[in-house]
Amino acid sequence: MAVASVASIDDPLWTATRLADTLALDMRLVRQALEPLPSRDLNGRRAWLLRDAAPAIFRWVWKIDRAESNPDLMSPKDRLDHYRAERERVKLAQETRTLLPAADVEQAISEMLKVLAQALSSLPDSLERECGLNAATVGALHRQIDAARETLFAAVSNLTLAEPSVETEPQEMDA
Repeated sequence: MAVASVASIDDPLWTATRLADTLALDMRLVRQALEPLPSRDLNGRRAWLLRDAAPAIFRWVWKIDRAESNPDLMSPKDRLDHYRAERERVKLAQETRTLLPAADVEQAISEMLKVLAQALSSLPDSLERECGLNAATVGALHRQIDAARETLFAAVSNLTLAEPSVETEPQEMDA
């Protein structure tokens, strides 16, 4: 009766079967990932160095550096199909309102900021009438609100200047 030996992880050469079993991955996926790598012969079977095989499998599983995830590496027909599918994905996202045009987002933010600015402008007078604030306190409140509005304006201006283009680029919206 032959005693099965347990191979050490330090063993430099691993077969596709051993890698698939250890990583709990499908054998076909492991073989596809290892195909471009140079292999060595181990008892009549192909084997790879673990330090080369593990990163290659990782890149394959996570679709890093693969043509199917990078349109620049695709054939022209696959690239066309990819961009058509992306266009359809964007259309669906717009129809379901999970993707909004940048112009709509800008308009909504603009309306919100107008309401905020008007509320801030009327706050000192309202507090003077309702709380009986004196003129010095109202003046200080006006100065503080004006400074806050200027800071808000500068922050919004910096955001719009930082954007490369605002043409029709849609913006993702968290659902």
